[in-house]
Amino acid sequence: MKIKYLLLSGVLLWSCSKKQELPAGIYNHEEMVGVLLDIYIAQAKVATTRNLKRDSSELLYQYYQNYILQNRGTDTTAFYNSLSYYFEHSEDFEKINEIVLDSLNLQLEKLEAQEEKTNKEKRDENVNSKSSGTTPE
Repeated sequence: MKIKYLLLSGVLLWSCSKKQELPAGIYNHEEMVGVLLDIYIAQAKVATTRNLKRDSSELLYQYYQNYILQNRGTDTTAFYNSLSYYFEHSEDFEKINEIVLDSLNLQLEKLEAQEEKTNKEKRDENVNSKSSGTTPE
């Protein structure tokens, strides 16, 4: 009886650890994370561009998307097929989005730290120039 449980446990562990074969033309997790990171950043750039009409913003987003995919050696068909595949495999898509979100948060933290450093340097420069009697340029 113990041997059956050990054998069953071994089979379950093996099947859970076995990598899932992806259909041809579907991005693996790492590729999907990279593409989505670039796409989300492009969407944010378009969304924060001022005085841009909806039609223009859609065209700009399409340009960014095509540029991103072309630089990665792929196309919109492969991207949308991969996106559809991962929508159907929600556990994988959740894992991918967690990684994307963590990566975006890390990038945001780096940008905020850099901005804080720049602001501190400007404040220090202003304090130093006031104490020496010169004006900052």
